[in-house]
Amino acid sequence: MWTPGRLLSYGKNSRSLLQHLRLEEYLEKYPPDKRVVSITTETSYYDPQILDSQLKIMIKDERQYELLMELGSNSNMIVPIKAREKVRGSLAFIAGKNKPNFSAQDLALAEDLGRRAGIAIENAATDDA
Repeated sequence: MWTPGRLLSYGKNSRSLLQHLRLEEYLEKYPPDKRVVSITTETSYYDPQILDSQLKIMIKDERQYELLMELGSNSNMIVPIKAREKVRGSLAFIAGKNKPNFSAQDLALAEDLGRRAGIAIENAATDDA
């Protein structure tokens, strides 16, 4: 049985570990808003450049803003995981500090990954039956 979870990767240096711990804190205190990250949507969300003014509108408190600044969030994408034209979930991608912003090519790749993940989930569900 497939269950949703988090896939995080970080290097072996202390800076990466610190970033990982900040990300864990952020996700625990500020879980994704289901209205924003909806698994019912069939369209992708793509923001090639997140502006500071946009962040200030979206935050709940000063700590959230501090964490976002420490983690850095230059660009993001949310794509559906689809199988047989049914949305099974979503994938979120965030380009952090000192990383290039996502491009239209990155979005196309992420959407293809979502389709492939949907097929894999569908195949796993068929195998479990």
